[in-house]
Amino acid sequence: MSLALGHEVEAKRLLWPFIRGRRALAAGVIVLGVLSSLTEGVGIGLFIPFLQQVASASGGVEPQSHWISEQIGSVFHILPESRRLLAICVGIVIAITLTAGLTYAYRVLGHWLEAQTGDELRRSLFELYLDVDYSYIERARSGTLLNVLAAETWRASQAVSLLLELFVVVATILVYVGLLLLISWKLTIVVGLSLVLISCVVNAITRRAGPGSSDFARANATISNLMQETLGGMKVVRAFGREDYEQARFDRASRRVADSLFRLQYLAAAVEPMHELLAATLLVVVAFISLREPGNMPTVLVFIFVLYRMQPRMKQLDRLRSQIAASIGPVREVHATLERDTKPYLPVGDLPCRPIERDIAFEDVTFSYPQRSEPALHSVSFRLLARQTTAIVGPSGSGKTTIAKLLLRLYDPESGLIRLDDQPLSETNVSAWRQQVASVSQDPVSYT
Repeated sequence: MSLALGHEVEAKRLLWPFIRGRRALAAGVIVLGVLSSLTEGVGIGLFIPFLQQVASASGGVEPQSHWISEQIGSVFHILPESRRLLAICVGIVIAITLTAGLTYAYRVLGHWLEAQTGDELRRSLFELYLDVDYSYIERARSGTLLNVLAAETWRASQAVSLLLELFVVVATILVYVGLLLLISWKLTIVVGLSLVLISCVVNAITRRAGPGSSDFARANATISNLMQETLGGMKVVRAFGREDYEQARFDRASRRVADSLFRLQYLAAAVEPMHELLAATLLVVVAFISLREPGNMPTVLVFIFVLYRMQPRMKQLDRLRSQIAASIGPVREVHATLERDTKPYLPVGDLPCRPIERDIAFEDVTFSYPQRSEPALHSVSFRLLARQTTAIVGPSGSGKTTIAKLLLRLYDPESGLIRLDDQPLSETNVSAWRQQVASVSQDPVSYT
């Protein structure tokens, strides 16, 4: 299995959970797309009796009869000879109209599903960010979290739309293949093997799309972190005269994004011209071999027309497969971030929050940050008396901010106990407790 095919299969597997809650809507998109393919196939099939009627009326070589032409023509045999051509034309127009209407409905419903999927992914991620333990938020880089929420969810919802479109394109190709087999099964086998060879050539060219997508996702996350850090710390950057250094860092990150995006785009750009060249050659060869007998003219023309209509679908199939494989980076990011079982959560607490009558007590509290070897607090004990103002004073790094975080219950102590009167803070309902606490940070944030 090639690397690109592996990424394509993995992306498909990871995309299905994104539409699990909208299976009926996804099924509706696929059904409408398949119906549009079937009506298009009927419309194309009607061209066989149409061309035969035209050839007979012109007094040229009598067209050879085929099973498919006899079956389709039998529908119009109940009509007088003089009205059959008009009836066939009306049937073709009706089939084309139905195809256009069904295609429009399928695309509108597909865009609606894409928008709803993106909305659900964003809301689910935002809810996770609010629910997950604060240690996860503090350890993760804010630019990465922002990039997954704002950008990667959009790319993942686009990948869902691409996956459904892939099913519809496959259904359309199957309809075309069925028509070709009914017209000439021998010629269809030759053409089918040639198209498989064309697809293999195109896939060989674009097999690097999967790794390129992961590189682009990493580059995008890096530049998002850099923008977040620089804009958030602009005062520090200017105070220490680090403008040139930050500009150089940003330039390198921006060039990496541009380079990885270009690698993705130039691989995708190779699909269309390669398909055009190989498929056009195939059409010319088929026409040259088949049109040597004038009696085959109507059937062969329809065969070539079906083949001509199928060629862009084959090209679209390869393009969709390449794009789905290229979406593996964002899809992995979103899928991994949404996995709740792999993340820490703070116990909510079941006890009600009552007004403090006596004190808040720290009893032998020890706490260490995950990224530090030394504890921020070690066996600390003190009392904050009710209805009194208490100031905690100490040098930088002595644990003042850590005490505030523990009081807000952003963390729980590794050992020891924080007590509200006689009730452990860890067993008190955290939402009710935080509603009773006012906090002013040294880095205030304005909310709109």
